[in-house]
Amino acid sequence: MQSFAEAERSGWERNAARYDSLVGPATNQGIGPIFDRIGDLAGKRLLDIACGTGDLAGAAAARGAQVDAIDFAAPMIEAARTKIANASFQVADCLDLPYADETFDAVTCCFGLLHVADNAAAMAQAARVLKPGGKIAYTAWCSPQDGGAFLGMVFGTFGKHADMEVELPPAPPMFELADATRSAELLTQAGFTDVASDRFEVSWTAPDADGVAAILNDGLVRAGLILRAQTPERRAQVLAALADAARPHVTGNGFAMTNSALLVTATKR
Repeated sequence: MQSFAEAERSGWERNAARYDSLVGPATNQGIGPIFDRIGDLAGKRLLDIACGTGDLAGAAAARGAQVDAIDFAAPMIEAARTKIANASFQVADCLDLPYADETFDAVTCCFGLLHVADNAAAMAQAARVLKPGGKIAYTAWCSPQDGGAFLGMVFGTFGKHADMEVELPPAPPMFELADATRSAELLTQAGFTDVASDRFEVSWTAPDADGVAAILNDGLVRAGLILRAQTPERRAQVLAALADAARPHVTGNGFAMTNSALLVTATKR
């Protein structure tokens, strides 16, 4: 069986081609809140980790930052280089950042740390490459019990209709970083201070109720793994149940459902 890290990497390599249409409209809603807390970027060096197809990096460069960005999925980096001309992209792992100590003024991550095997190690790496006084800012999805309505619909449907005993790689706690107390513990241990967190709402959208299945199968890694591990009959049952659960959230503009997210910021001591 693949490890969690291997499954995440291969999953995002698979999903890169449709990321901008399926997932980007939701995750990009975290860019503005991150910038609001980071402050003026003109003349600053910024590192965006788990950068996906580069939208945050491009927006930071447009604000005057000198931007480096990394992702462990090569197709994501290829897409980012095609879209964004004024940032530097490379394939790298946020658990082993290829930069010297105290290089950056800011480190950002827009919903990417969910896909990291060791959050404590990621925080330590971010602290290492930040200058003293540099800032980290990241976003994380809230759990279904804490305002994660969209994910609650998804995993509630899976729990009722999918075989959840299918073999999957052991994973770290999915919502660890959406726990403000746990985030503060990890950041403090890594050498950060002035930890702050704020909640905000993100809207997940699709053209119709059936479009939710495309988000899960071709946009999200863990949900896609669960779906593809089902028997054909069970998978069809799950997809039909997902469409039924999504249908009350469809209007003339298509499907839309919110999910709370947590923005966390801190300063390197």
